[in-house]
Amino acid sequence: MGDYTTFVVLDNGDIYSFGAAIWGNVGHDDAAPLDGEEMLDNFVPNPKLATSLKELDERIVQISPRNNYKWYAHTIALTESGKIFAFRTGNKGQLGSKLPSGQKLRANPEQVNIDLIS
Repeated sequence: MGDYTTFVVLDNGDIYSFGAAIWGNVGHDDAAPLDGEEMLDNFVPNPKLATSLKELDERIVQISPRNNYKWYAHTIALTESGKIFAFRTGNKGQLGSKLPSGQKLRANPEQVNIDLIS
C-alpha cells in the first residue's frame, strides 16, 4: 500500500486499486490527466480494475505505489517472470530510467531495464 493508495492482487491475476489518484498512479486509464498536473481532489473511492496493468499480459505478483501530497506519485510492479514495470511521475528518476526532456510522467507501465534473475 502507498500512503493513500491501495492495490489488491487477486489469485486470478487481476489487480484492483482504490484511494488517492493524485498523480494517476492507480493504473486506471482515466485516473489523471496526462499532462502531469496534480489533482488533489482525484480519488477512486471503490476498488476498480487497474486496466493499464491488466494490458501488460504479465502476471503481477507484487506492487508498490508511492504517493503523498508533496511529492509526485509513481508505482512499481514486479511480475512472476521477474520483470519490473514502472509508471506515472518520473521526473526525479523514480521510474528507473530517464524520461525525455520536458516529460514529467509515463502514462502507462513500461519495463525497467534491470536483471533480477542473474
